[in-house]
Amino acid sequence: MTAPDPQSRPDDSLETLQLLVNTALQDRSTYCPEEGYWQTYERAAADDAADAIVLQFSGRDPSAAELTLLGNAVASANGVDLIEKLLRRLEAKAMPLIFSLLQDASPDRMAAAVRLASHVLTPETWLSASDDAAALVRVAVVEALAGADGMSADNPRCVPDYKERVRHALADPSAEVREAAARSRYPDMERNAIVARLIVNTDDAWHRTRLGRGLIEAQDWDIAHWTKASFGDAIVRCELVKLIAAPNPELRTIAIQKIDRLIDALPRDEAVSDFCIALFEQLLVEQHLPTVEKLLRVQSYPRVTGYIIGRSSELLPEHLPKLRFDAPRFLKRFGPAAVPLLERLADGIGYSADHARESLDAIRAATSAARQRPQ
Repeated sequence: MTAPDPQSRPDDSLETLQLLVNTALQDRSTYCPEEGYWQTYERAAADDAADAIVLQFSGRDPSAAELTLLGNAVASANGVDLIEKLLRRLEAKAMPLIFSLLQDASPDRMAAAVRLASHVLTPETWLSASDDAAALVRVAVVEALAGADGMSADNPRCVPDYKERVRHALADPSAEVREAAARSRYPDMERNAIVARLIVNTDDAWHRTRLGRGLIEAQDWDIAHWTKASFGDAIVRCELVKLIAAPNPELRTIAIQKIDRLIDALPRDEAVSDFCIALFEQLLVEQHLPTVEKLLRVQSYPRVTGYIIGRSSELLPEHLPKLRFDAPRFLKRFGPAAVPLLERLADGIGYSADHARESLDAIRAATSAARQRPQ
């Protein structure tokens, strides 16, 4: 008796697969299955069907008939997002379908194919899309190039010159493509220098904000990659200072947190006064209360103690107590240098005067303890 072919499938399994594929590529409904006694969570019918399809191909590749069925379904489906989700789940088993999708004339399908191909195919299959007429496709190529940073050099899916290609994309005529290149977060000071100059030369406020986000979120500004070389470009430095006062409060908050953390990691002799001064000046005018909280917690202010005490002296006695932060407790971190200002505040009455006296007591106690400490 001849052993059955393990790749053969009964007809009803193809019918089942057809039903699952139809659901995975067309059904956008959701349902809430029970989870435990009191908790429910929402599930997408398409996701469940896609999981079932992956399970059908567990431990084997799709047969020719199954690939034909999948290919026809993908070709006729309208939801590119659902197509991409299904093929991403199938990974290498969907390579023939991804190859076919790379030849599609539709820009959104082509963009999805580039994203998929960069995960399972070699760059030669999708790099030519960098010259596609549709900006949507070129954006997908830039994002795929940026993903090469996490690959080892011997990975066949790695693009050896991905950094140069991303820098080249910063000259693309499409703002969307330039922004995608700026969003590439891996360390590359050359790219960031180009991004900073793009910010200087654009009049479009929205585009400038998007480029600024790319600049501040790049990993060059993480502590592990912070070096004097990357810190030294005057235009990059100037644009980072401007981000502290960016119109978008979310962007300001990101810039404030990262710049303060980076300054704190630099040697005490590093020249960072322009950053520290910009942070303090933003604190004086900031209206967004969550950002005020971030500015109050900045650790680098003591690096410009003289400036802050002098600037605060200009504001006292009328304005500083009325600012949106507790001035006496803020001044306490500057130690003896803040005593004259705190003494002026302590002469008044009310909340600020009480806190000024508390701050003075704390500074004097710390100074006395330091003098008594053996040398």
